[in-house]
Amino acid sequence: MTNWGFGLCTITMLISAVQVTCWHYDLKNTRSRVQESGNKAKTTRGLKMYWWLYNMTLSLALIISTVYWVFLHGKMNDKPTRFPTISIITHGLNSLMMLIDFLVVAFPLRILHMIYGMSLAIFFFIFTLIYHLCGGTDEFGNHYVYPILDWNNPQRCLVTFVGIFILIICYWLLLFGLYKLKRMFNRAFSVVWTPHAVGLI
Repeated sequence: MTNWGFGLCTITMLISAVQVTCWHYDLKNTRSRVQESGNKAKTTRGLKMYWWLYNMTLSLALIISTVYWVFLHGKMNDKPTRFPTISIITHGLNSLMMLIDFLVVAFPLRILHMIYGMSLAIFFFIFTLIYHLCGGTDEFGNHYVYPILDWNNPQRCLVTFVGIFILIICYWLLLFGLYKLKRMFNRAFSVVWTPHAVGLI
């Protein structure tokens, strides 16, 4: 899941950089069309793709960090962590970058969009089952991706699955509350505020 999450975070940030560049330099008249239409322009496919990935990776990064540091760190094998810096980058920096992005970007957050993170979790659990049935192993020869997802113990996998879903819901509700707080501060301290304000908060 770490590689999936880190890859998705990277893709999300790259698409974000492209979107910001297009807006800043007004490539393909992106900014001009929005300003002329009074915020009634259609959302571009690139922006929709970014929003979808953003919603998925925001909760995913937090889940990866929490699960790794609480349940997996130091428990995955008998050997000490070989590259602690890489563990910090892949299981901590990803969440930090996504939280900074969340606090800076004025992207709307919707309660029902937690379904994107949940759908990725379902897909990953199915992947781990197929991986187990095909005889896949980790780098130490264990027949699982993570100890908490060992399909030789299906009850533990089910508990993990339910726990991840609960964690996704909790994180998403927390993020939604922070989003509402951001909006409140934006209204209170902005010189001009509109319900369709675009740009940074």
